[in-house]
Amino acid sequence: SGIIDRIRHETNGAVAQEASLGKDLALDSLSRTELLGAIEDRYQIDLDESAISENTTVAEIEEMIQVETVQGVANIGREQNKPPPSFSRPYWALAFPMSWIRIVFYYLVLYPCTRVMCWVKSRGRENLRPLRGPVLFAANHVTLADSGLIMSVMPHRFRTRLAIAMGGERLKRYRYPAADLPLFTKFRLVFQYWASTGLMNAFPLPKRSGFRKSFDYAGEAVDSGYNILIFPEGELAEDGKLQNLRQGIGVLADGLQIPVVPVVFRDLYELKTKVKARGQGKQYFVKPGTVTVVFGEPIYYESEDTAASFTDKLEGRFRALLGGNDAAADKVGKSNHG
Repeated sequence: SGIIDRIRHETNGAVAQEASLGKDLALDSLSRTELLGAIEDRYQIDLDESAISENTTVAEIEEMIQVETVQGVANIGREQNKPPPSFSRPYWALAFPMSWIRIVFYYLVLYPCTRVMCWVKSRGRENLRPLRGPVLFAANHVTLADSGLIMSVMPHRFRTRLAIAMGGERLKRYRYPAADLPLFTKFRLVFQYWASTGLMNAFPLPKRSGFRKSFDYAGEAVDSGYNILIFPEGELAEDGKLQNLRQGIGVLADGLQIPVVPVVFRDLYELKTKVKARGQGKQYFVKPGTVTVVFGEPIYYESEDTAASFTDKLEGRFRALLGGNDAAADKVGKSNHG
């Protein structure tokens, strides 16, 4: 329970054995990543990630630790009983010819569409000049078009070498449509999967389980020279307000050891609200120049950081940038990187 308390930033130690990691302890997928790493480091064991989900209880975690410590095998299922992989990692999308096809698609299709639908202004691009990559871009999440909007104002060297973290459960629904769906719908969903992974270079970041393998994929992408774009809130901000960042962004930053650039949208939620207020469920053309993408000064995971402290540091940068205080945000960045 001490490890769990540290992850939750609690000090009372009152964790019930029957408490579930998700519902009762409010540990999201990224926080569970940190928990797994902490347990494995402390007990020098290797836990089966697929056996741990939001419904796993504290008692079950302790049983896994005991079994691994005593017998040296996973608690849930031996090799022949393990379920098939739930999430496909699109390693093929990182290599030629897909990497070249993606660049052609972006400049001939996606970029023109983005510029026509919504002209985007940018601020803070000077913060990217010293960086040659790889870089971890962390952005607040407002709409499903966020990735395209950010890419439209990125320097060429970043936008053409970018891997985007996407909801694992959504990609899984695309890749493996429900059996009772109409045939045309199944084809459409499978097409969306291949388009998302191939043409957008999206990779799954699940909310429930399988997230450590996604972190491994991100590491391999970085080793191949790719930058990473992640939305550490974990979901869309329905009210337009920044939600607490999930601590897994700190785990990822620690593992990758590359500059982390905070990216925020200004005026995008207000535009989204205006469109809904007009009763127009779908509006594809808006007044140009109404959305601003702000790139903050990069921050770094320092030796004295923990996943929690780094997450708090990044969230502070987000809030300063969203408040329009670019100077204050940059000052925070400089103080955090001597």
